[in-house]
This record gives sequence, structure tokens and C-alpha cells, in this order.
Amino acid sequence: LTINTSTAMAESERSFADRLQKAQQLRDACAGFAPVYSTPPQGTTLPAFTTKIAGCDADHQAVESAEIFWSEAVERRTGIADTIRTTATQLLNYIKSSTAWKTKLPKAKQFADAIRGIKHPRKAPAPAPPGGTAPKRRQRGGQSYAELERNWRALVTLAGGLAGFAPTDVKIQLGTINGLLSSIRGVNSEISASEATLGEAQQVRQQGFYEEDAGLESLFLAVKTNVKGQYGTASPQWAQVKGMKW
Repeated sequence: LTINTSTAMAESERSFADRLQKAQQLRDACAGFAPVYSTPPQGTTLPAFTTKIAGCDADHQAVESAEIFWSEAVERRTGIADTIRTTATQLLNYIKSSTAWKTKLPKAKQFADAIRGIKHPRKAPAPAPPGGTAPKRRQRGGQSYAELERNWRALVTLAGGLAGFAPTDVKIQLGTINGLLSSIRGVNSEISASEATLGEAQQVRQQGFYEEDAGLESLFLAVKTNVKGQYGTASPQWAQVKGMKW
């Protein structure tokens, strides 16, 4: 398997859709030619071209679906992280309110400050396709969501170990803060899995579009070359397709 990575790296999500549309336009034009479009031995037939277009379309849709699933999980994580950050401030204030927990306050403040240091990017970038630039794992605030999970777990564990810890506000009770820990742990795992699924779908799509001698780009160019050879450069058929650029 060989993929034209120099071309693939430059692709955007929109350009994949554009390539599909151009391939469909070329196929439709050739299907209407008279005399009928034909191929030399080992040439690219219209049925083969049509099948390839359909396969690449399905691969592109699979990437889009995987990215939607990933982005929804990212949005949920943003909301959970915001709740944790707000709750960390309230929890720290509650710990400050008792002199009995004075020795635990420095550690509690350390964990809370680390949690509150995270800043969400304006828009989380989707994982890059194979051969492209990988997404940054660390967010703008210098802290990853994995670190947020670790610090929140540490703060929850510290709070749970305080003698007499019994806040009246349900938002900082042990059941609630442990629930937030389960939520951030779960969504972090979900995003890791969805990134893997998205990466696999992107790899399949890249292969479909750019595999050497068998990808959609190669077939597109082969069909155009065949039109030129079959009908000639002065023909109306060639005039119809020569301006179709990959």
C-alpha cells in the first residue's frame, strides 16, 4: 500500500467533499458521451470508477460520523470541567472554614489551583488525519484534561479523608464530588476511544482517495486521459472534461 502523503496532508474536510463532487461530475459527463465511453485493456471503466466513488463517499461519511461523535463528547467534557472548576472553588472555601483542617489546606489549595488553571480552547481541533499535524494534547492553560482528572481525584480524596467533613450543600457533598470524578474519568476515556475510531476512519479514507494506482485521484486522472485518447483533443467530449481539475 502506497499513499500520496504529500497530497493527503494538504487535504481539509471540505476538500474531500469537493473531490468527490468533481469525480461524480466527471463520471456523469462520461456516461453521456456518444459514441459510448470505452477503455483500452487494463483501463479504468466507468463501472469501476462509479464503484470507487461510492466507496470513497462511504468512507468520507464514516469520518464525518466519527467526528460528530468525538465533538459531542468534547462538548460534554467542557461542561463537566467547568462544573469541576466551580465546585473546586466552593470545596476549597469549605475546607478553609474549619481550623481543624488547617494542615490540609495547602494541599487542597494546590489541587484546586491546578484545577482552576485549565482554559478551554475557543474551539477544540479535531484529531489530524494520518500524515497531518497532530492535535495538541495540552490545552491553552497548560493543563490537559487528564491532569484535571488527576487533580480532581486528589482533591476529592483529600476531602473524603477530613474528619467531620459533612457539608450541607449537596454540590460539595461526597456523593456529588465523586460523581463528578466518575464523569470526567468516563468522558476522558470516551474521547480517547472516539479519537482512535476517528483516526482509523481517516486512514481508510486517505487510502481510498490516494492509494497509488488505485485511489480515487488515480482513477480520476486515468479517466480524463482516456477521454483525451479516445475522442481526441479537438473533440467536444474532451472540451467538456478538460477543465475538470482534481
